[in-house]
Amino acid sequence: GGRTRTVANLPFPVAHAPLVALGSSLYLVGGANAAGHPLNRILRIDPASGSVIPVGRLPSPLADAAAVTVQGRIVVLGGNGNAASDAVLVLQPTARGRA
Repeated sequence: GGRTRTVANLPFPVAHAPLVALGSSLYLVGGANAAGHPLNRILRIDPASGSVIPVGRLPSPLADAAAVTVQGRIVVLGGNGNAASDAVLVLQPTARGRA
């Protein structure tokens, strides 16, 4: 019984990326591009305005990771970049939304 609607469009196709909510924003972390190559970008999505802006970069490209929010931070773990990752990363967005 629900509705689905588009609230934003990404600047490029992305697959295999975790998306987490923090405050009133959504953060898309890494992922893979249309050719299947892992990405290192972090995008902030504002569902209210539809804006999508780059706010940071991962230390290395990462797709198929897991991500959660904990105490105002984004925790990213695992995934696959140049090889499988055993890293646990903590991203702290600033007041301006940058990670």
